[in-house]
Amino acid sequence: MPDSVLDVLQKEERSGIIITNYFRYLIALFFLVQIAVNVENGNGKFNFIAFSIYLFLTLSHTIVIRVCPISIVNVFNYFTLFAEYLLILGVLLFYTFTIKNVNLGFALKHTINLFFLFPIIYSLLQFKIRFVFIGLFLFYAIYFSILWIAVSTNQLTYTKDWGHYISGPGILIEDIVAGKPGMYFCFAMMISMGIFRTISMVRRIGIAEGQKKGTL
Repeated sequence: MPDSVLDVLQKEERSGIIITNYFRYLIALFFLVQIAVNVENGNGKFNFIAFSIYLFLTLSHTIVIRVCPISIVNVFNYFTLFAEYLLILGVLLFYTFTIKNVNLGFALKHTINLFFLFPIIYSLLQFKIRFVFIGLFLFYAIYFSILWIAVSTNQLTYTKDWGHYISGPGILIEDIVAGKPGMYFCFAMMISMGIFRTISMVRRIGIAEGQKKGTL
C-alpha cells in the first residue's frame, strides 16, 4: 500500500477516534435521559453509579486522545471496549438478580442486551474491523454463558407461545438461540463490509492519484 494511502487512513482513523469520543457523550446524554425518565421505575442509586462509571470512561478517553500518542490511544480503545462490555453486563445482571420472580431468561430477553451493539457500531467510525469481531465475540461469550448457566441450573421457563415469550416469563428457545445472536452477526458483517469497502475505496483513490502524479 502506498505511503500516501497509509497516511490518509491513519489520519482518518485518528479523526474517527475523535468522532467516536463525541458520540460517547451523545450516548451518555441518552443514558442520562433514560435514568431521568425511569427514576421511579429502577434503582436510581445504581443507575447513577453505572452512569458515572461510563462518564468517567468517556472523560478518560477524551484526555487520552488529547495528550497521548496514537499507540497509547489504540491500547486504551481496547481497554474501554472491554470495560464497556463489563459495565453493560453488570447492569444486566443487577436488574436480573434484584427483581423478584425473574430468572436468567429475563437477562436473555432484556432490552439492555441492545446496548452491546454500541461498542460494535463505534468500530465503523474508527475503521477497525478487528474491534467489530472482538465485540461480537464478547457478546457471544456473555450471552451464551448466561444461556448455559440458565439451562444448567434449570432457571428457564420454556414456552411455545409468542405472547408469553414477549410479555411473560417464558422463553422461546429457538428465538433465544438464533434471534439476537443472528441479528448481531448480521450487524457485524454489514459494519465490517462497510469498513472494508471504505478502506478499499481510499486505497484505490490513493493508487490512482499516485499513478497520475507518476505520469506528469
